[in-house]
Amino acid sequence: FKIGDFSIKDFINDILLTDEAREYLNELGEEHISFVQYCYEHEDLFNARDLVNYALWTYDKEGENQHVLSEEVIFFQDNDMDIYQKKSWIKNGWMYKLDNDYYEGIDDKDSFEVFLKNTFGALDFTMESFYKKVIKEHDTDICDNVGGSETDSDTEESIDVLTFLGENFKLIFEDHANDRFTSLPLYRYDVWDAITDRDVEVYLYDENLKSLLDSDWMPADIVYMLEDKYNDIFAKYPQLRKKLEISKYTFKGFKENLLNDIDSLKNSIENKDYNIAFHRFMLDNKDDLTKSDYKTISQISIYATDNDGNEEAHSVEEPLYISNNYMEAGKGVEAMVKKYDETAYFTSDAYLSEDADEMEIAAWKDYFVCLGVSFNIHDIVFNSILPNLEDIKEKDIPILLSNYYDDFHAEDVWDTVIDDLKKINVLVKSGEEDFLPLKDALFNDCYKSEPYPYLVIEDETSDIYKKHPEVMRLLREIVEEGQSVKDTDFR
Repeated sequence: FKIGDFSIKDFINDILLTDEAREYLNELGEEHISFVQYCYEHEDLFNARDLVNYALWTYDKEGENQHVLSEEVIFFQDNDMDIYQKKSWIKNGWMYKLDNDYYEGIDDKDSFEVFLKNTFGALDFTMESFYKKVIKEHDTDICDNVGGSETDSDTEESIDVLTFLGENFKLIFEDHANDRFTSLPLYRYDVWDAITDRDVEVYLYDENLKSLLDSDWMPADIVYMLEDKYNDIFAKYPQLRKKLEISKYTFKGFKENLLNDIDSLKNSIENKDYNIAFHRFMLDNKDDLTKSDYKTISQISIYATDNDGNEEAHSVEEPLYISNNYMEAGKGVEAMVKKYDETAYFTSDAYLSEDADEMEIAAWKDYFVCLGVSFNIHDIVFNSILPNLEDIKEKDIPILLSNYYDDFHAEDVWDTVIDDLKKINVLVKSGEEDFLPLKDALFNDCYKSEPYPYLVIEDETSDIYKKHPEVMRLLREIVEEGQSVKDTDFR
């Protein structure tokens, strides 16, 4: 055998750094402290990270002494480290605190810690190191396990995580672009359900929104609202609120959620009282409604009464008129509509509050008009008179219709009304109450006096129409249109 000169360098390289020595040293008890101090005394003989596979004595989250490698994340003792290690959302085993007994007899603690960092891989506790070694490595676990107790501690725990995220927003979301925490569980004000996605819009707690969500007519889960405890943390860190896509309540924002799911809304307000409550809510916010909003709302039925006073839900797409109670005095149209259309419906008076004043009444009228509810003579002509023209026998009807000549000839309108116009009845010369369909009457548009006034052609259109050139123009075009069709029954 060979006997050589003893050197500490050879001892370190040939003995301490062998696998056999490492296995033995990693099982040492208190003597391990003297081993580490011995290595420190000869730190110049070690290369960086020579001892990273050598365990150090530490304390875990529960205060238990543990012999672990630096890959298990060993921090030097630090006040912040103590605080975060105790957090409920930091699990035991995620990080360890170096045993202070290693410092016994060490004069230069800073130099000693530099040695432990370089050689063993121990770490200073900083937000950067804590994030990289603990938070980033366990972000999914944190998000999956925050809360779950169905007590107030669920909210408090998630707020504690939010506080960390807010304090370190730049580090986490900007420097490291970590979006995993955008699905951190947050808790609703009404049930112990965690919100982990943003498929449904999430709102901060708001009393006005709470009143809405608690309304009987509101569809379930159309939006989520957080507990009020979250308001302070998101007020303190507004950029975090935006990152986690938490909205503040405004009617403009909320209406998009409400009107986008029109089918759920329809099902939710089938009840008359709920329907009225919904329309009243919209009326209260009508200044923020757009044309597109009104178009969507018009899909919701309105309760209406017929000529017999029967009330039922009625579609705006079918003829519907504003009742006199919503109109200015003397401007109601009910009487005229009922004269020509026995099947007409009128908006229910139930939408008005008990003490409705002129301002509320005017607001309802404007609201109904924007929804497409009929309210004027033009609407009556198109919705009630034209469809029933075949049964109406009044000498003034051709005169009334002539006032809408330009409307009939608006783009793409004529073809939709001519078939109804062809059914018009006109007064004929046989008597004051004698009417014939225009197609069966002798239409005479000659303005010259009759050469034989004593001769009366009984089925000739009455001369009263010749007093109105605009009437003759309309009747002439109806006749020409009728005669232009093959197999026509116009004279």
